[in-house]
Amino acid sequence: MLAIRNGIIFVVLLGIASFAQARGSVVLINLENNSIITSSGKEPTLDAVAQAIRAAGASQAYPWTPSGERPGMLQLTTLVRNKHTVVVNVTFDAKTYSIRYSSSINMNYQGKDGKGIIHPFYNKWVAQLKDSIDAELRKL
Repeated sequence: MLAIRNGIIFVVLLGIASFAQARGSVVLINLENNSIITSSGKEPTLDAVAQAIRAAGASQAYPWTPSGERPGMLQLTTLVRNKHTVVVNVTFDAKTYSIRYSSSINMNYQGKDGKGIIHPFYNKWVAQLKDSIDAELRKL
């Protein structure tokens, strides 16, 4: 009897562990051509857009660190719970900006050139970054 009970407990625990670990991958979404809307209604400078993107990234629960800066492009990297690393390229001009996947660690990415599948939290984290960028741009 004890062996059967222990066997059932083992199967249940194994099922729970498998369910917790088997978080399905989702289609990676690049956020392309997002309109830049300012409260003043005026077109911002590239420097102002870059500053808004940097401020938005820094404001996140897991901050996005800028690097690889050049006119019209920032590379942002975030490290979540010392386990997941995500790198995105944010390209921009005075009217629009795009957030595109660059690379990741421990995000189960499968694909090529930013088209593929990835851990479902990737899209959530990038959507939060976009919302923060939009909020910062509205301050201009």
